[in-house]
Amino acid sequence: MHVVVIGAGILGASAAYHLTVAGHRVSLLEQNDKPAAGVTGKGFGWINLVHVDPKDQANFRLRENAMEDFQRLRAELPTAFVGARDGALIWKSTETSTINVANSLLAAGVPLAIVDRKTFVRLEPHLVKYPPVAIHAADDLALEPAFLTEKLVEAAVSRGATLVCKAAVQRLRMSGDRLVGVELDCGFISADSGVLAAGSQSEEWVYPLGVSVGVTVSPALLLRYKAPTVKLSRILDGPQLEVRPSPDCTLTVAEDWPSDGNTETVARQSQAAIAEIFDTAGQVEWLSTWIGQRPTFPDGLPRYGPVAGIEGCHVAVGHPGIILGPLLGRKIAEGIAA
Repeated sequence: MHVVVIGAGILGASAAYHLTVAGHRVSLLEQNDKPAAGVTGKGFGWINLVHVDPKDQANFRLRENAMEDFQRLRAELPTAFVGARDGALIWKSTETSTINVANSLLAAGVPLAIVDRKTFVRLEPHLVKYPPVAIHAADDLALEPAFLTEKLVEAAVSRGATLVCKAAVQRLRMSGDRLVGVELDCGFISADSGVLAAGSQSEEWVYPLGVSVGVTVSPALLLRYKAPTVKLSRILDGPQLEVRPSPDCTLTVAEDWPSDGNTETVARQSQAAIAEIFDTAGQVEWLSTWIGQRPTFPDGLPRYGPVAGIEGCHVAVGHPGIILGPLLGRKIAEGIAA
């Protein structure tokens, strides 16, 4: 079967990889000049279970399965995880709130430990400010989303997939209610099946057919800093800062979108927080601010599987796409094979 996958972000790359593993012929289309050039490249890259409420059973179980799929993919494709860091340390504004969060997650079966200040210092000895207690999530992963995506694409191509960049999709071509291919600005690609994995843009191609995916966007900030003297081994998530070490020795910080839209203020506040926690006054350089338009749905769940009303068309869209990537890619491949 020939499957056209539209969008070479993490979900499209994962779908392409898993489809080729299943023996399908795949054409992976990307409107930019390289994979992961959209919202995926602006993702924080924290693979975790601590940022989902266990009371939200649907989301929590999906995230649990996603964590398992990441471990499977890591064993299956180890080159995609070069430079990844293991573990995260999380704490709240008070000792009581930290312990309450930890106990809620432990009761749900999340593998983590409550650690004291002495253990925190042993795990991250280069800070100058430490909380009295913290949550140590040793199974969490910190990785570069663009690197993982590129490796998934490389693995798919090595198995026979075709990557077409700068591919401007004009519309889906139909025969009755069935998808038969994709029209580009430079030609036509026939297909037995298709996967829409281009985030909120996926809506553009189904809407003219009287169908809606229902996706909206939610902006978030990704900030990069250069701090040559900072030594960090894992993700830190405290009241003032959510920071990840990167293989290029920069620091990546995730922030919510400010209500007033003033991203520079947020960037300066994060810069100051890094300097304070690591005592690096005057040595933290703000490099860049990226705005990621995360595709979201009101219930917080992704959409994956067949598109109602379009035979042969599947969708893989949703947040957190980085965490869900390996799981949804596998699910899409299994659904198309069924």
